[in-house]
Amino acid sequence: MDSPGTILFSQLRPGKNGRLFKIYKFRSMVKDADSSFLTLENDQRITRSGKFIRRYRIDELPQIFNILKGEMSLIGPRPVPADFLADYEQKIDNYQMRHRIRPGITGLAQIRQGYTTKVEEERTKLKYDLFYIRSLSYRMDLTILFHSIKAIRKFHSKT
Repeated sequence: MDSPGTILFSQLRPGKNGRLFKIYKFRSMVKDADSSFLTLENDQRITRSGKFIRRYRIDELPQIFNILKGEMSLIGPRPVPADFLADYEQKIDNYQMRHRIRPGITGLAQIRQGYTTKVEEERTKLKYDLFYIRSLSYRMDLTILFHSIKAIRKFHSKT
């Protein structure tokens, strides 16, 4: 609303078995924002309305289409931008193992660690992702979903 450009943003991300797919989000950054680096907390590329939709995770809603297309799940390892994949696979042992299942809108690493901006943080995130993959269960998925909703509500009550 407060920036020219399309409402939807798409980006290549690795899915199950490393197959690339286009992830869809509501655009929260200025048009043609440089995507060669990860988003920081107070990133200048984020628009005013983008701050709001990110706060409540509304920007993730179009990923329901990715779920319907079979590219994503509701719960699973959060897919990273394809631009970062080769670097992470080179610097982090067994990184490709997180691609054994479909990526998710939310996941264990998301609720335990949140967003990452450094390779070391991504290494920790991988441990959560691999634990999730080894321990797949409906109970764990419900717990992750509950904590994801709780995290959004907790953030909402602070503002």
